[in-house]
Amino acid sequence: MKRLILGVVIGILMVTSLVGSNYSPGFSPEPRRGGEIAAAKNRPLNILYIPLDNRPLNYDNVISLAEIAGVQLLAPPPEMPGEGSGPAQTDEIWNWFKDNAGRADACVISLDMLLYGGLAPSRSHDRSKQDILEDMQQLRDLLKGIKDKGTPVYVFATVMRSAASSASASQPGYFARHGDSILRLSQLSDLAEQKLASPGQLVEMQRVKDSIPPEILENYLSRRDTNLTALKEAVRLTAEGLVNYLVVGRDDCTPYSFSRMDMRKLDNAIKQHGVANQTDSYPGADELGAVLLARAVNDLRRYEPRVYTVWATPGGPGITALYEDITLGENVSLHIKSAGGRVVDSPGKADLILAVNTPAGKVVEAATQPVEPHPAGHHHNLADQIARWIGEGKPVAVIDVAYANGSDRALMGVLADRAVLPRLAGYAGCNTAGNSIGMALAHGLLYITGENGSTGKEEKTEAHREYLVARLVEDWGFQAIVRPGLIARHYGARGAGTVLDNETATVLQNKINSELNSFLQEEINPQFGQKNKVTNVTLPWNRLFDLRFELRAM
Repeated sequence: MKRLILGVVIGILMVTSLVGSNYSPGFSPEPRRGGEIAAAKNRPLNILYIPLDNRPLNYDNVISLAEIAGVQLLAPPPEMPGEGSGPAQTDEIWNWFKDNAGRADACVISLDMLLYGGLAPSRSHDRSKQDILEDMQQLRDLLKGIKDKGTPVYVFATVMRSAASSASASQPGYFARHGDSILRLSQLSDLAEQKLASPGQLVEMQRVKDSIPPEILENYLSRRDTNLTALKEAVRLTAEGLVNYLVVGRDDCTPYSFSRMDMRKLDNAIKQHGVANQTDSYPGADELGAVLLARAVNDLRRYEPRVYTVWATPGGPGITALYEDITLGENVSLHIKSAGGRVVDSPGKADLILAVNTPAGKVVEAATQPVEPHPAGHHHNLADQIARWIGEGKPVAVIDVAYANGSDRALMGVLADRAVLPRLAGYAGCNTAGNSIGMALAHGLLYITGENGSTGKEEKTEAHREYLVARLVEDWGFQAIVRPGLIARHYGARGAGTVLDNETATVLQNKINSELNSFLQEEINPQFGQKNKVTNVTLPWNRLFDLRFELRAM
């Protein structure tokens, strides 16, 4: 087995194999109405990709997904998106974009990267509105040349999050003291704007506002206003026909917040410009590059994959997960639409089945689940359905959102017992629900878009299996098992976002490497009939939240 690298990739990345199907000979998604498969099908598609930042979920994973899809991904060299949580080399990113746009069949672009140098810097930058407007004009001029060549452009951006607490990472320094107050003011201000606040809450809102130094509140709100200006300009570019599709992710959101207030203003701009059919917004951020890669591939190949969703629990679609502000049912549907798919009402009509693992109650953190999992009836029922569909030759991707920030260990054990893990078309149980929805969906859709019998089928099947193993190792092995254990032993309440010194990070990297190899040998290698090992584990942002590693054949 060739090596899968979830780490540093040197130079401009071009991934060239085409994905195939292990399920049904002659299987292919339904063509878009009135369209035939694009003429580009006989050569690898070139998709230019500007990532949200340098974290593996945004960079390395999208590279792997492109390999599964059989496209050449034109991505900036890994040093350009930056090291750690600091800003990227934006001037070099812009120049690289200009130099390579002419080679692309489609462009997938992170606006946060171009304007701020990444997601984290978008929360703490000191750029003015004028700076942003000048950059947006530069983007407009560049996109005019791209449009002249008929190249579709897909843009993703984020509405600035309302930080969860004073402990939130990647925020201005004053959040250590005032973050909780800013969050509470955010919630109360939204309630007040919608005339939902009680008299007591209005009094509390004023008290909280008075507790925050005026210069700090002005700094925070002016940055929000600057970022909203950028989003409105992106809507304008969409209205001008320079952006084919725009998605605005709502990063770590809550039902009431400054973020929701910003989104209402942005929704008004979308309506005014008449681009509601070309824009979407939903909870999530780190999955957006993968979702728009899937959309670009589907559009270029003139496919509209039909997607059926099954839920583990009856109330699953109505659950609002942690860090989100709409129900899981809404979020899954919006992600499917965003990826260029179409929801259908039965598995028989579907090109891809999404099996969504939801809890019987509310979503909680994966670290709180029992060390010795006890599968419930809905785990067995979902696994039985998955096994039956796979046996019938239907591609199934699992979206594991029963917990935040890690897999459901009970479900994974049941799926392992049914011996279906190696036959999944996609899997994700990472971070927020939106992240898992988008990553599993993109994985499944990019898997099924390959044509059977095409050149590179063996390579793309291997790429799919390697990526599937990597997701299982990270989401199940690391996020749900190894990381909670390390936090409990070493960090307690400080959690996975704790920034570590280099010496501590090195010690923990070695522990993670060892524990993941034990997990791999016990749980994964026997399932896949392979002998892999984990090597070169690093914590790219010196925290336990993000992981980079390599898989090698022993």
